[in-house]
Amino acid sequence: MRPRSATSPNIFCYACDDIILFLYDICKAIPLALYLINFTDLFIMRKLFALLFCLAASCAAKAQDTPPTPLFSGTYAGKAPCADCKIIETELELKYGTDTSGEYALRDKYIGHQGMDMKSLVKGEWVRLYDPKVGVLIILDSDVPDKTAYYLYRKDGSLAPLDKDLHKIEAAIDCSLTRKEG
Repeated sequence: MRPRSATSPNIFCYACDDIILFLYDICKAIPLALYLINFTDLFIMRKLFALLFCLAASCAAKAQDTPPTPLFSGTYAGKAPCADCKIIETELELKYGTDTSGEYALRDKYIGHQGMDMKSLVKGEWVRLYDPKVGVLIILDSDVPDKTAYYLYRKDGSLAPLDKDLHKIEAAIDCSLTRKEG
């Protein structure tokens, strides 16, 4: 078995890598093949080569658009403004179940709510999706109706909250959640 090539910094499926290695082998064998096959076979071989090349290119483009799954699991923290308290401190923990989904725990601490601090905990399932218009989304789905939360995964590794129409939430402070170290 041949070692995997370094066709891109983060390969998502080894099938794409295998296709690229196969295309490389075909390119090396083309001069010999020209002597051994007739023109009809050459036409079919060229069409097959073009199809495999397009498939490999689309897989490589998809791999560059979507970060590898290990980047998402972990704990994120941030702050949000509050109408009837000083501020909301938020902590989101994402745990993997599959490559693109898992369980989450969302902890909010309402600082100075009616003279005391209040805490809430929401648990549920999350899923990672790719929207070509928006980017990589993390969707938090809970058992509480109308409590689905949407986050945009940014290139710096932070999560930016979005409204239900997938638009950025405008606030007086940055409401992004950044990954906690450790």
